[in-house]
Amino acid sequence: MNTQLETLQAELAGNEPQLQALLQSLHQLDRYARRMQLLEHEDSMLAHLTTEAPQSNDKAVQADEGSTQAEDDSSRLGLMTSLAEMIDKLEQHVGMVMQAMNRWCLSVLGWELGILAILAGLVTGVAAMMGDGQPLPVLQAWWAELISRPLSLTVYSVLLFTIAAIVHFKLRKIVAGRIANKLQQVELEPFDTSRAFLRNTRIWHSIYRPQPVGWANRAQKQVSELRKQLTDKLAHPQDSQAA
Repeated sequence: MNTQLETLQAELAGNEPQLQALLQSLHQLDRYARRMQLLEHEDSMLAHLTTEAPQSNDKAVQADEGSTQAEDDSSRLGLMTSLAEMIDKLEQHVGMVMQAMNRWCLSVLGWELGILAILAGLVTGVAAMMGDGQPLPVLQAWWAELISRPLSLTVYSVLLFTIAAIVHFKLRKIVAGRIANKLQQVELEPFDTSRAFLRNTRIWHSIYRPQPVGWANRAQKQVSELRKQLTDKLAHPQDSQAA
């Protein structure tokens, strides 16, 4: 952690070790968010936390607003609430990236199956016209001629594979761009969901990838542990203050 973030963490947590531990756990998740490119390289989720507490209508709380203890309690509650919201945002955006990846995969496969169906229909139609309504004998004759000429079969196979690869990667790019444009409309600070999604659509990444690039089961485990700790602190604030 650089000096600036250390200072920020100390200012947010004050002299409370438990709050510092929670903030340190959140900062450890920064590396996964950066690897995913949800966050800028120099950005941190800590920089987007706030100590402003939610509004309360409790008269007892209002009566103590002038006391130092009330201010400390308010700041502590505001920080933990902000921390919980940040965790929710992180999980929400990781989920959005995974959903976008699934839509991307299904859309590309759907387009490719549609193109194959059209091509198969065209070839069958031409064969039917040449065979007086009987495409099968014509198709069998074409195939027999191809396999009798190994060189021609090789050339045609390479040409077909090249065209299929070009179409595949072109479709990947077009579909990814459309999905990314939709993601930009639902992004929440400080996360860039469209950029994280587009990282998974680079040419060397498979469309069948189960998890986003940069995210791992270990990261999800850390999120779950942090959420459990935070829930305990919010449910038992007296224990947290006593510690």
